[in-house]
Amino acid sequence: MIEHDDDFSQWCDPLTQLPLQHVVRDWSIEKLRSGHEICIIFFDIDDFALFDRLYGHMSGDRLLERVGRIIAEELDSHLSIACRRGGDEFVVATLHTPDEAQQLAVRIARKVEEIWLHGVRKKVSVSYSVSVGRRSDEREDLHYAATVDNLLLRASRLCMQHTPP
Repeated sequence: MIEHDDDFSQWCDPLTQLPLQHVVRDWSIEKLRSGHEICIIFFDIDDFALFDRLYGHMSGDRLLERVGRIIAEELDSHLSIACRRGGDEFVVATLHTPDEAQQLAVRIARKVEEIWLHGVRKKVSVSYSVSVGRRSDEREDLHYAATVDNLLLRASRLCMQHTPP
């Protein structure tokens, strides 16, 4: 998790305890500024709206908490950071190679499929995608932010094209 002296709620999502989006974005910009290649892994819980309607918002919140915990447990905090992007979407930014990021995404997706919640019969799954990028010799910091935004957009679009099983 993020180490800081300020109010915890400024930095973490209260439901999942993952860092907020802006923390992940700032981390990603800093890594690009340092000359690193980053990968963005985008996760979307399949049929979450249906899940929420069938089992209620309390079960939906428990599912989001569990997915957030799985993601956090699978990350090496020296190489990666994650956030809940909004609703049922999660983002991992990582310094892993594209192949390693893909393996990480598969590992997380498999662990999500093992989630069991009391009173829930529906199998849980996630769609995911990985996008990769690097910026070097930038003229302005704005370009790093644009690169991160483009990676997020690309990963989100790829993820949304996936058809759940």
